[in-house]
Formats: sequence, C-alpha cells, structure tokens
Amino acid sequence: MVMEQEEQEKEQSTRNRFRNRLIIMLFCLFLSLSGLFTIIGNAKKLSSMVKAVLKENAASTHEFDGRIGKLTKGIEENISSGFIAKEKYIDLVGLADRMLGKQYINDVDPKKNIVKDNHGLLHFLTRRMKTKEVTDQLAHLNEWLKIKHIPLLYVQTPLKVKPRFTQLPPSIEDFSNSNSNTFLAGLSTGGVDYVDLRSEASRAQMNPALMFYRTDHHWTNQTAFWAVRKVVEKLDEDYGLSLDPDRFYTDPANFTYRTYEHVFLGSQGRRVGKYYGGVDDYTLIAPDFATKYKIGINKNGRSLSIREGSFADTILAKELLDMSSSVYKNRYAAYFGADYREVQITNQNAQNQLKMVIVKDSFGLPFTAFLSTMVNEIRMIDLRYFSHEQLLAYINDFHPDAVLFVYKGIGIRYNLITEILRMSRSFVQE
Repeated sequence: MVMEQEEQEKEQSTRNRFRNRLIIMLFCLFLSLSGLFTIIGNAKKLSSMVKAVLKENAASTHEFDGRIGKLTKGIEENISSGFIAKEKYIDLVGLADRMLGKQYINDVDPKKNIVKDNHGLLHFLTRRMKTKEVTDQLAHLNEWLKIKHIPLLYVQTPLKVKPRFTQLPPSIEDFSNSNSNTFLAGLSTGGVDYVDLRSEASRAQMNPALMFYRTDHHWTNQTAFWAVRKVVEKLDEDYGLSLDPDRFYTDPANFTYRTYEHVFLGSQGRRVGKYYGGVDDYTLIAPDFATKYKIGINKNGRSLSIREGSFADTILAKELLDMSSSVYKNRYAAYFGADYREVQITNQNAQNQLKMVIVKDSFGLPFTAFLSTMVNEIRMIDLRYFSHEQLLAYINDFHPDAVLFVYKGIGIRYNLITEILRMSRSFVQE
C-alpha cells in the first residue's frame, strides 16, 4: 500500500514537472515570436528614431553619451508601446504564475508588486509612513478655514486590507491600516474632524469581500455610493448643510444599477493578466431622475473643456463603458474619465445653492459623481496635478460651504502640501 502511494506521488510529481516545463517552453516561444514581430512591425518607427538621434550634433563626449541614452530610451519606449499581443503576453505570464502557485509577483516598479490574499483578492503593499507633518499642516489649514467659517472634513476611505479578514502570505506585512490609525489620531489631536469609513463599514457589517474589486485597488461603485450616504449624514447632522433632508439622493431606489459581468481588469489585474486573479464584474450606477449639468474639465491649467447635459452626457465617459472593448480598459474611471487637475461641476437642478471643494485622489471619482446630485457647485481638485501653492487662494475666491478631503491611506502627500502650510500661516496673520 505504501509502495503504491509512493509510486502515485512520483507519477504526480513527474506530471507536474512536465506541465511546468511545457508552460515555460510555450511562454518562451510566444515571447520570442512576439518580440520578432514587434521589431518587424515597428521597423520604420525605430529606424526614424535612430536616424533622428544620430543626426544630433555630438561635439563632445558628454553629448555623445547623452545621445546613447536617448537612443536606448527611444528603442525601449517604441518596443514597449508597440509590443505585439502585449495583453496576451501579460495573460500568459499570469497564467504561469498561477499554475506555479505564486502569491507574490515582483514588478519593475517595487511599489506595484502584487500580492494575492487568502480570498484571491489582489493587493499593492503599503510601506510604513510618517504622518505627523501632514496632520500638522491639515491642522493649520483647518484653523484658517475656521476663521472663514468653512468646515473641513477628512474622509478616510475603507482599505482593501482588512483586519481579521485579509491574510497575506507569511513574512509579508502591509502598513495601510496602521498608517491610517496613526494619521487619524494625529488629526484628532490637531482638532481636524474626520469620518472613518473603515469603522462605519464594520458597524454596518458590510461584506469585506465585495467592497473592493478583486483586481483593483479601488472601492466598487456600490461602496462609493454607500460612502456618500454616510458622509452626507454627517454633514447634515453635524454641520446643518441639509444636503439630502428627505434622503432622496442617497436612496439606491432612485438610481439604476446595471451590472456587466467579467468586463473589468483593475490596476492590479492589468499587471498580472486575467488568468492570475480573474476578471471583475462592473456595476454602473446612475440617477433614475432628471438631471442637468454643466461640467468644466481643466487638464492643462489654462483652459476648460465644457460639457453640458444630463448626468450620463457630462459625467460618464462613454468610451470606457464600451463593454465590447478589452477588459484592460480602465472602467473604474468611467465617472469623469480620468483624474484631472480640476473639475468644475454645476448641478443646475440642485435644490440648494451650496458649494463644496473636494480635494481627492482617484477614490474621489465615483464619490464626487454621486455627491454632485445634491450640491449646486463642486470643485474637484487633485493635488497630484493641481498647482498646490494656489489651493488656499482658490478656496478663498470660491468660498465654499465645506471642504472635503477624500483619500485612501494617509491622504495628502506632504511634499505637495508644504506650501499650503506657509500660505495658511500668512492668511491667519492677515
């Protein structure tokens, strides 16, 4: 009996080795053919680029070295952008990683390494961060806003790594929750009000497996809609804004929910392919009542691109909702289309004259879209692209009824908010 079992184990081991070798051979063959066809298909572009670089005047060794660097970079960019069957290549690599049982996938960018947890959800890992400088600066900003009678509310989004639910592979540690705990404690000490949607989700007993896309680091549209309801409740109860007194605009019954199955490969999934972590469903949420908007999108800091019409005509990016296109298309950005430096939103059907500034990262896209149904004017600012030294002047000119910071993790990058501290102090002194 023992001999028979050992024989079976040997046979299984032999089959596994054969399978793994076959996967590697097929992958190498595919990679070689893709690389060959890529070079052939981009021959003209590569030739033109090489000629252009070589024609540059090389009067010194330094300039010659510079040309070599440009040449290398140009070849790399051309091959990368024109790689034949790039998505298929990523899919096959991910399939091989899955069959080999890998839970940790290295990326060219270490910040984008992929980890698969015990529920099959994909993650980017968060390193330990210092938070005091950011909380101190937000406290100064809050003091300045108090002088102008403008409330500041920090919205801590839920996190994909959840205590007592998420189990990461041994020896791997994520600091997203500990960073956020320290950050919110600092805000409390500095007198900055906040709403912690992590604890709100726990109290509501929300299903942690459904709050985020399996293959993306963002919350689902359903979670973002729920988050708007919780934030509006706080703004109405604590600050008397009366955004949704009848609870009409935060009632899911007044919105349409349309789910598309297996159409979305998120930010993490696009790095490892659709066979490694699967493909997400995508649920589009839109108002089931009459809407009228004027949207101004500022991409370059100089001019606004204007859209007018309904919620669907102005806020939704139709090109990202073409479900016949590749799953690699970033459907998460279907609200507004992308992260822009500034978006000016006027809801011409709003039941009030309230104005808000929302300073956000990408989590703010669906959040702001849903909140816009109950606010007359919103200015959505992204400090990764917006001229941050002008933020206080911007708030001063617009004079909103509230300022919201909507962020994942510890929020604002403090190297971008240093100028806000300086300007805040100058305004206070005035």
